[in-house]
Amino acid sequence: MKPYHELTRRGRLSRLRIVAEKALDVYGLNNAHLSFLQYFTNIIYRVDVPGSSAATNESCIYVPNRYVLRIHATDDVESITSELTWLAALSQEAGLPVPAPVSTPVGQLLVTILTKGIPEGGSSR
Repeated sequence: MKPYHELTRRGRLSRLRIVAEKALDVYGLNNAHLSFLQYFTNIIYRVDVPGSSAATNESCIYVPNRYVLRIHATDDVESITSELTWLAALSQEAGLPVPAPVSTPVGQLLVTILTKGIPEGGSSR
């Protein structure tokens, strides 16, 4: 297997998609559809859960059963957890229209996925 640092951008994305698919398994979303959105520092996918429907309320800015999955480029768990806690507080306590983090079925906001061929696995939320 070619070392990660020697891969092309396309090769890295291919391996990181495996991390994203494994993260969906952790969330119990095995049948969800991943759509690549961005690869800059972090890798971002749109996640559509079967049965998704367009938002029916025009004032609602979010689409039901649609999520964003972010694979972090950093392993700074404290910073990532702090950001997720802050987003949750802004959403729940302040009532601001920010994307709220979604916990796994066992209550984790951050998951580390160890995958062969990727240095130190990958963290996702």
